[in-house]
Amino acid sequence: MKQVISLFCLLLAGCSPRPVSDPGTGTPRVVSLAPSLTEIVCAVGGPEMLVGRTSACDYPIEILDRTPVVANFGTPSMEMILSVKPTLLLQASLADKSMGTQMESMGLKPHTILCKTLDDIPHAIREVGDCLGRSQKAAAIAEQLARQINEYRESAPPLSKQPTVFIELSDDPLITAGGGSFMSELVSVAGGRNLFDDADQDYFQVDAELVVARDPDVILYCQMKDSGKALERIKARAGWKDVKAVRSGRVYDHISDNLLTRPGPRIIEGIKQLRSCLQDTARE
Repeated sequence: MKQVISLFCLLLAGCSPRPVSDPGTGTPRVVSLAPSLTEIVCAVGGPEMLVGRTSACDYPIEILDRTPVVANFGTPSMEMILSVKPTLLLQASLADKSMGTQMESMGLKPHTILCKTLDDIPHAIREVGDCLGRSQKAAAIAEQLARQINEYRESAPPLSKQPTVFIELSDDPLITAGGGSFMSELVSVAGGRNLFDDADQDYFQVDAELVVARDPDVILYCQMKDSGKALERIKARAGWKDVKAVRSGRVYDHISDNLLTRPGPRIIEGIKQLRSCLQDTARE
């Protein structure tokens, strides 16, 4: 279960405020150890700056063939990282905390920035841009993103008209998001109320009976499984067929996990799609 939860706790990685470049070419050689960071690097600097990625870094598509995998998400390979000769190493919180010490002992200086809220994303974009010598482009992207986040936040319906949303991140075990988590904030900005906003944990295992008892209006199914099949899967669970969201068919599994769980440049598209689902619920 800890491995499942860690996938949702490891969000962004970060950088230093000064550009770090290859002395020969003047272009940074970047290794990114988080999918969200990889997307930011490509957005502000371009895929050509990326020389290493994790197995979970799968966007933009052009990096898949051109950029070697040097790590699993949260567990980098020192030998593989060193082989691509990075001048800038961007990391998320590592599953093995001793890896940071090991990196430094081998002459690598990982740069980390945590991104736990929507408002942290524009700051992260700016900092990555500073690292890559692309401050102006990063600032433009960050400014637009911050403006769009605020527009969605200000246009959210009043609390009394917001549907309750069960965020399902895993079904074995059943994992959801608590109050204060990135996913909970995302649902709020999109116009819904997280079913477990009263929980003081970011991501945790929950009893199925408790979910059924709370009877959510909407189920947001965020799992890497075939789209369009979540309703039938959930309906087959003992006691779930009478849940409001299941009875009404408001089980949404068509929004890409990557748009909802990666705090990066594409987060607005995730909010937009989620807002559309929740507005349809509110009208009925």
